[in-house]
Amino acid sequence: MELDAILDNLSDEEQIELLELLEEEEKYRNTHLLYEFTPYSKQREFIDAGHDYPERCFMAGNQLGKSFTGAAEVAFHLTGRYPGTKGYPDDGKYGGEWKGKRFYEPVVFWIGGETNETVTKTTQRILCGRIEENDEPGYGSIPKEDIISWKKSPFFPNLVDHLLVKHHTADGVEDGISICYFKPYSQGRARWQGDTIHGVWFDEEPPYSIYGEGLTRTNKY
Repeated sequence: MELDAILDNLSDEEQIELLELLEEEEKYRNTHLLYEFTPYSKQREFIDAGHDYPERCFMAGNQLGKSFTGAAEVAFHLTGRYPGTKGYPDDGKYGGEWKGKRFYEPVVFWIGGETNETVTKTTQRILCGRIEENDEPGYGSIPKEDIISWKKSPFFPNLVDHLLVKHHTADGVEDGISICYFKPYSQGRARWQGDTIHGVWFDEEPPYSIYGEGLTRTNKY
């Protein structure tokens, strides 16, 4: 292997230093997956459409990146680290500047899914990583360094109730706190009432009553 050949030419101290650097690089990548997101044409088309349309639907086959697209867009809104801004790294892999919907203030987002279990295993996993393995969020689309705090839900093991996330201006300056709530449809319509929010991500088709609540909560933005 190439790494083995490199190590053979290094002293013991140099080998240790190199391996430590590689471990740090892997750790950074695993906690900053948002910067690895490279949308293909349909994903980019969906994201860009947010500039003109307040409501969008991404319809595609299984395992084609629908949920990863939704998670990436939500993470960009929560953090304000849009591609092309100073909050987004120069070596990020998005490819070009952000042309979709953009918020210029900290946001509140609701993340919907069918049941406690499906939310834990899909939208939450992609946004936060596997809580059951890592004991904390920060290993998904939301960069770990931007997660201020989080609270577990009482309704299901390892289900997150909400996250507090650092938001940044286009200059990369922290300017407030975004909030991300996870709301399974199975918890009922009452959980979808009473607040004004910036956006909703319905990962699966919701009951019409909950869909209507989602539209009502976001009509200001």
